[in-house]
Amino acid sequence: MTTDIQPLVSKALADLGLGASRRERVFAVAKIWHRHNGTLPTIDLARNLSGGRGSLTDVSRDLKDFAATIAVKTERLINTPDMPEDLGIQINDLVNQLWLAATTKAAGEFNIERAELQAHNDELASKNKNLEAERLQALTDRSASLEQLAAEQRNVASLKETARTLENTVSDLKATVGQLQSRIGEMETDKLRTAREHDAAVTGLKSQVLDRDNRILDLQNAAATIKAGYEEKVAAAMTLESEHRIRANQAEQGRQTSQVALEVASNELATIKGQQQAMNSRIQDLEQGRDAAVGQVAVLNANLETERARRQKLAEENEALKSDRVKKEGTIQTLQSRVSDLEAKLYQGKRS
Repeated sequence: MTTDIQPLVSKALADLGLGASRRERVFAVAKIWHRHNGTLPTIDLARNLSGGRGSLTDVSRDLKDFAATIAVKTERLINTPDMPEDLGIQINDLVNQLWLAATTKAAGEFNIERAELQAHNDELASKNKNLEAERLQALTDRSASLEQLAAEQRNVASLKETARTLENTVSDLKATVGQLQSRIGEMETDKLRTAREHDAAVTGLKSQVLDRDNRILDLQNAAATIKAGYEEKVAAAMTLESEHRIRANQAEQGRQTSQVALEVASNELATIKGQQQAMNSRIQDLEQGRDAAVGQVAVLNANLETERARRQKLAEENEALKSDRVKKEGTIQTLQSRVSDLEAKLYQGKRS
């Protein structure tokens, strides 16, 4: 039905021109609609056909004024002189029925629109309540995030302090290792010197033993050849042999003493090497701990940046929610005002 009269409405509005008021445009639409349908258009339909100007309350008032105009014209038409009384009564009944139907339909449509506006208002109130809850949750999350951020910052500071302490400990351990390595070098030098002295003493003793054996052989040969005449010389040779044996025993005791000292030095060297290995292992553990601490610091720094970005995003979302809330509150106030106007006008219409 709207499509059928759309060209007529467009032409009527074009004839009024761009400077026509809202009331004139609503009257033109209502006139065409009434002529074709015998009733008045709904408030929303009249507003759309007239170009969407003004609020629903203004358009409703314009339609009421147009209806009053139609009623006056109809009354004048009915009161035309020389009209038969029966025809006037029938026309009056017909007009009253049409007017009652139009009024009933308008009231029903008004109630429907009012119910829709109330439902829309309730929906906006529910959304506003949800937004308030979301905003409160966002503020709670933000507070928790700030507390977590402060805790992580304290943890980072503690880890940095631990890293500095570990670095100082590693430096001290490296200095200790350097001292131990220097001492090990000195002990190895002493070991080499002692070994050279021992080798020299053993070589000398072997030479002496060899000389002694050669001399004994010479003496034995001499004794076998001239045993009878050289008994004194044999005794002297035996005495000399005893002395050589004593010196050989003393040399052997010195060698054993040197061997014991060498073994003691070797044991100390092995102990020092074990300490060095344990120290190197501890240094490696400390370096691994330092690397792990540095990695944790890097991860915490990355988490800190992520949390800062999340906090910024939450702040932006909070501002957007505030702006949206202000807009919706304005919309709700407008709708409430329109509902109040419609209720007041409905009440006045019922009284009239």
